[in-house]
Amino acid sequence: ALTQELGRYYDVRQLATEDLREIPAEIRTLIVEGPRDLSEEARFGLDQFLMGGGKAVFLVDHFSMPAGAISPVPMESGVHDLLEHYGVLLSRDIVVEPYYNATASFSSGPMTFRLPYPYWPRIPRDLLDGEHPVTSGLETVTFPWTSSLEVLAGEESGIAAEVLVSSSSQSWTESGSYNFSPQRKVVPPGSADEMKSRPLAVLLSGRFPSFYEEREPPPPAEGEEPPTVLRESPETSVIVIGSSRPANE
Repeated sequence: ALTQELGRYYDVRQLATEDLREIPAEIRTLIVEGPRDLSEEARFGLDQFLMGGGKAVFLVDHFSMPAGAISPVPMESGVHDLLEHYGVLLSRDIVVEPYYNATASFSSGPMTFRLPYPYWPRIPRDLLDGEHPVTSGLETVTFPWTSSLEVLAGEESGIAAEVLVSSSSQSWTESGSYNFSPQRKVVPPGSADEMKSRPLAVLLSGRFPSFYEEREPPPPAEGEEPPTVLRESPETSVIVIGSSRPANE
């Protein structure tokens, strides 16, 4: 659905991550949707795309959800450490939203039922950044099984951070072993300090340092010259969201 909608206004291409060492020069904005176990070559390609001034949207999970099931399977995205280097920590948790949540459908044998589902935060307009063009035209946005974000970038880094979407002040997080059953009673944490608003979508803007500034890039393919490493980007921007599922649900 996301590809179809974007295709109304933009030329949209899909890039395979296998053997992806370099993002084509004609790509201006990259949507990194649900990355999984990216190779070092692909990670280098992403980093150097940003260092060349490209813009990116990262929709990232820390577990997969098999089709037709609600049993999460842990996985590695391959970009958690890159994003932390750029200025956002993607927590390995799940946000629970007891009041602002979407209605989800579940099947049990021949029966299908719908109910409010606290693991699908449905964020209303007053918790969106009403000034920024990315979110100002939205009434609500749903983030199924989303992780919380922590802004690491500060004034000293030269990277500006804007929280585009937040959970409510009554939300909390769960981590470790998950039980996403719709029949499970969701119990708030024992400490009120754990219930607070958390960033769900963050925009970073500025001149980013390369992840490979002090790291060795992957070795070149046979017969190729070692790559030239761009150490810092021009002014560009990155959006980070702790779930790929807003693009798919």
